[in-house]
Amino acid sequence: YQSDSTRIEVEVNSSVDTFFMSVFNLFTAGDYSKVDVSARAVAESVWTVAEASGGGFAIFAMQTGCDSNDEKSVDISGSDDVFIGRVHSNSDIYVSGSNSTFTGDTTTMCQDNDDHDDPVYGGGSDNTYSPAPEMGPHEPDPIDKDWHHFCPPEPGQGYSGSSDWDLSSDGSWWVGGTKDSKQLMPGVYCSTGLLKLGDSDITIADVNGLSGITFVAETINISGSNFQLKAFKDNILFAAYGNTDYAMDVSGSGGSWAGLIYAPNGEAELSGQNNGQDDFDLTGGVIGDRVKFNGSNASIDGTIGLGAAADPEQVVSLIE
Repeated sequence: YQSDSTRIEVEVNSSVDTFFMSVFNLFTAGDYSKVDVSARAVAESVWTVAEASGGGFAIFAMQTGCDSNDEKSVDISGSDDVFIGRVHSNSDIYVSGSNSTFTGDTTTMCQDNDDHDDPVYGGGSDNTYSPAPEMGPHEPDPIDKDWHHFCPPEPGQGYSGSSDWDLSSDGSWWVGGTKDSKQLMPGVYCSTGLLKLGDSDITIADVNGLSGITFVAETINISGSNFQLKAFKDNILFAAYGNTDYAMDVSGSGGSWAGLIYAPNGEAELSGQNNGQDDFDLTGGVIGDRVKFNGSNASIDGTIGLGAAADPEQVVSLIE
């Protein structure tokens, strides 16, 4: 309809038998046994994807296996941290840090080889779990989105860089084209190799109703202090698709980070800490094949979650 393949116009013309119209013969002679009727409508088809609840993981490791080669799929060595939401490993959970609080289910498929009564091992002391850790089932990838879901970005909604892209240099991705602005332009940032950013006090500009950033690359390296970052697309802040131990390396102090950190094929390592003025706060969770967290005085709130992609649903509605 009007060159739009998602719309269709239907027009019906028909001659319809009548029943009571024959009484008009009493007043005016004529054939009232049939009457011409026409109708028209325009319908539009839209495919939508509902995103189910992912359960709100603060930390989730997808690596499977319970032998010595699979140890420390979740490795938490930081102390005085707060984890809100689910902590789960399809392998094991190693906690060597102390004085941290876990609020939400803590589940693992592998028990400590030295103490088969404890699903969590590592020797960490004075940690608080509510509820207590327990064995759990295998869990699927709660995000399940590949590189091509994000890249290349939609026109006017992001940037594509080199295979070794250092965002700390001047470029169109900064407000005014200069890193001195300390403001990143919103959108999806795509690299086929390494994407890195090392700086401090970085915020994101609001431009034409767009806000937030999503970094997508094979390897992502972020370091700095007092970042104020939030996700642009699908609640994903950073997505690294490499299969190495350094696929995702995020080191921050202070600031506010909102969105999921995702490394489905490699290790996601996060070092967040209080910088003496502000706490390091991540609202969104860390999800990887393996997850290492060695921050202190930091918090991760995974209750926003994202969830696995559901099957697309076709919705047809009348618009005219």
